[in-house]
Amino acid sequence: MFIPAGIKIFTLKHRKKIILVSLLLMCALGACLLAVWHQYSGRDLEIPSAAKVRAEYRLSEGFLLDRHGTVLQQIRLSFQGRRAEWAPLEQISPVLITAVMQAEDQRFYEHHGVDWQGMLSAAGHGLSSGNWRGASTITMQLLSFLFPESIPRQAHRSISQKLTQMIVAGKLEKRWEKKEILEAYLNLISFRGELEGITAATLGLFGKNPHGISTAEAVILAALIRSPNASSQKVASRAAELAAKLNWNLTVGELEKKCRDSFKTSYRLPKESNWAPHVARLLFGRNSNQKGIVKIRSSLDASLQRLIAELLRQHLTELRPKNVKDGAVVVVDNASGEVLAYIGSGGDLSSAAHVDGVQALRQAGSTLKPFLYGLAIDRHLLTAASLLDDTPLEIPQVGGIYRPDNYD
Repeated sequence: MFIPAGIKIFTLKHRKKIILVSLLLMCALGACLLAVWHQYSGRDLEIPSAAKVRAEYRLSEGFLLDRHGTVLQQIRLSFQGRRAEWAPLEQISPVLITAVMQAEDQRFYEHHGVDWQGMLSAAGHGLSSGNWRGASTITMQLLSFLFPESIPRQAHRSISQKLTQMIVAGKLEKRWEKKEILEAYLNLISFRGELEGITAATLGLFGKNPHGISTAEAVILAALIRSPNASSQKVASRAAELAAKLNWNLTVGELEKKCRDSFKTSYRLPKESNWAPHVARLLFGRNSNQKGIVKIRSSLDASLQRLIAELLRQHLTELRPKNVKDGAVVVVDNASGEVLAYIGSGGDLSSAAHVDGVQALRQAGSTLKPFLYGLAIDRHLLTAASLLDDTPLEIPQVGGIYRPDNYD
């Protein structure tokens, strides 16, 4: 097809003007839509206070405390995601905050919820390249966690949902401080797998708290926000782009190695303590209907609990040649009736470590014989000189014949 040279030159010469006019028209249309939408959008969305959001934040782990408040056991309570302690902004590494803002919202402290400059830039990029990208600010993204039904997190929202997001973002900025918005965002955003919130992410991926994050770890975490489950190669590539924009001397190779080393784990949060798993399951199970309980104080004594656990372990090790593989111990204060130590199994020495040997129903065997003899003597049913027949016995039962026998 023949195109006159003048037409071709005109098109190339005025391309920028065409894009500019298109952007201005889009802005004018957007302003009109916002003006109309503002009259009724988001009225049913009651913006909570930052304090309320933080107070309602729930850990995925529960903590069993001893009588003095010492942590004895950490136990998984929620399987909707892994959430660790809420991290105040001042306890998050500055390099991590810098990387996240570079990746998600470079003018965070300049706009009032909606970054119009960023939206114009994104629209211009889309018109010129055909590759459209979002321009959601950190404030706008936070709303998807506060109002997941009205402002869902999917990449392609409807026009009404996007307009609602923009309007409510402005309202949130008027009620919350910038520090509160950024802190809530970092504690609610998903990073990889089931890791939710910055503390779970830094612990699960790098085994450290948010304040100790390096520049390499910071750009990796920032790169994960847009694509939490992308491959190591893609995450490293995006992380390297962020590092270059920040003038941080990091190569794709070292970042990819860091990603491979971190992503191959099962993202388990390190246990703070593991001394009373059976008691934790028992007490948290009894309180499972009470939402929000993540810490339970018990009557146990941490120092005694550890001592008894070690004594049981030593005893089982000595008896192992005799095929003794497990044991359980309960220490009770006779005066008060309080349980001071409760060891349900021999731990890694046991073939069934999760079974609570204290609660498990077992035949009493010969354990009751001395008490039975004592009771019979007290009631003058026999004397210490009485002869007892200990021959095999068969007792008719509804389901058959019961033949009691000794353990081998």
